[in-house]
Amino acid sequence: MRTLLASGRLAYYYFLAAIGGTLWFVQFIFYELGHADMGNFKFISWGIHMAMLVFFSFVVGLVFREWQQCQRRTIGVLVSGLAIMVLSFGLITNGSLIEERESVKNGVPSAAKSH
Repeated sequence: MRTLLASGRLAYYYFLAAIGGTLWFVQFIFYELGHADMGNFKFISWGIHMAMLVFFSFVVGLVFREWQQCQRRTIGVLVSGLAIMVLSFGLITNGSLIEERESVKNGVPSAAKSH
């Protein structure tokens, strides 16, 4: 039986770990870039960041068929949760647009765009 080291699999696993670590580090850079421009909505940035991680990990799971053996009820609960997250993004965006319109109507600079 060949060992991991002899088969070259260990180097492959180290390579995947390096890619994973790099992606994990880079996501915080993009988080900070977005967080800096959120104005009065900085309080929700971490929640949006985590929700997007959940959403995209679900999509990756679908692509790689990780959910294929799950029961329909499990998939239904997951899809319901994702729908609630998308709805919350829409509500936050709508609230931001309403605030911006009201600010423009009243002649006050938008608080969401101030730095």
